[in-house]
Amino acid sequence: MNVRTLVLAALVAGATGMSAQALSIDFEGETVGNKGDSFTIGTTTFSRDPLLDSFVQVADVGGTQTAFVPDDIPTPNGAFGEKFASGSFDAGDTGMMISFGGILSEITFDIADIDGTGGDRESFQIDYFLGGSGVGTQTFAAPLVGIVDGSVTTIMFSAATFDEIKITGTTPDGNRKIGWGLDNISATVVPLPASVFLLLGALGGLGLIARSRKSSTTA
Repeated sequence: MNVRTLVLAALVAGATGMSAQALSIDFEGETVGNKGDSFTIGTTTFSRDPLLDSFVQVADVGGTQTAFVPDDIPTPNGAFGEKFASGSFDAGDTGMMISFGGILSEITFDIADIDGTGGDRESFQIDYFLGGSGVGTQTFAAPLVGIVDGSVTTIMFSAATFDEIKITGTTPDGNRKIGWGLDNISATVVPLPASVFLLLGALGGLGLIARSRKSSTTA
């Protein structure tokens, strides 16, 4: 575990007596379409995995934009509202990074398969990170996700504090066809004093100095 992660973990432990804050994202106010490499809502950034997806997007349920096709409504009906987030629906595996701009103590969110049955059904791995170091992993293998087309599964995690997650989706036959959806993010943010960010900035500066000295020595 790196120094930054250790400092973050210690500061989170010291902030347990402070009032927590709620984070909620449902994408309903977002414009539908291709968002490129990333898009941000508040302090939360959704980014493509450069090895797996060509862009991230906000799609609409049952609309003309690539989304739930007319026969593929979320189950239960209405679980995704009118809009949701996803990768690019390219063939092959999918990956999305979500960076929260703060430290979370727990999260729930919904994932749904959109593309049918059998070999088209996704399995998901969710990796959780704090300061770049892994703190937890969850695996949801088909048919646990997507028992029927459009079936919504709620993911929950509270085993450790974290500031970023990575969602990786795969299918048995390696062809996602239409894809998957993400919606209804609800999380608890750990409040940290302003001194935390000054300390992290100082640590970053010390790291730059150390790398500079190392470069000078080897030059």
